Amino acid sequence: MPDDFRRLELPYFTVSGKPGFDQDEFTDKWMKLGGCGAVTAMESCIYFDLYFGTRLCPLKLFAGEGDFLLRKDISRADYIDFSRIMKPYLRPRSRGICSTELYIRGFEEYVSMAESTFYKAAPEKGRHMSMSALSGHESFEKAEEAVRAQLSARYPIPILILDHKNPVFDDYIWHWFLITGHQRIGNYSLIKVVTYGEERWLDFSALWDTGFSEKGGMVMFELG
Repeated sequence: MPDDFRRLELPYFTVSGKPGFDQDEFTDKWMKLGGCGAVTAMESCIYFDLYFGTRLCPLKLFAGEGDFLLRKDISRADYIDFSRIMKPYLRPRSRGICSTELYIRGFEEYVSMAESTFYKAAPEKGRHMSMSALSGHESFEKAEEAVRAQLSARYPIPILILDHKNPVFDDYIWHWFLITGHQRIGNYSLIKVVTYGEERWLDFSALWDTGFSEKGGMVMFELG
């Protein structure tokens, strides 16, 4: 296999023993129904704090006073407390967070708050996170290239899928989730995704080709 398509896979963390959080475990009924956007934002924050030393999470998620390494297993209770902070920025709504622009606007507002609040504890280690969108209307080749670039930089990728023609992806329609890996097997381009407390490998080219004119897209991160 060419080096350009070597397997890329990010480390992650667990929430009460599961890879990421299971949205069905929210106690807030609206977050249970439509909290997927907030989940991907929270898990991006946890990931960047854990592996890049950013300061995007509430301080109680850190390991101890003066120690800014996150625990690699986060309790369900602490995660739900974090969700109450994130919810006003990426709140559930009638059509969900149905565009990358809406997602980025809310997430950027949260990041601005976090930078002015949580960085105070260790300002020398805070790093600014910025975001941009890649539309679902872009070609699969461009999408795959973007995924490879983000994963090579060790960044997770929030992705939004709206309607889809293929019933194989019924669990992923009108849903935000995270891409944490990519590999090529023969002619298949596969992505590793994290959602509902599970990790799965999906056919990326089939997922990207939704068959509908209204598209979602992906969010690209950059740390400065």
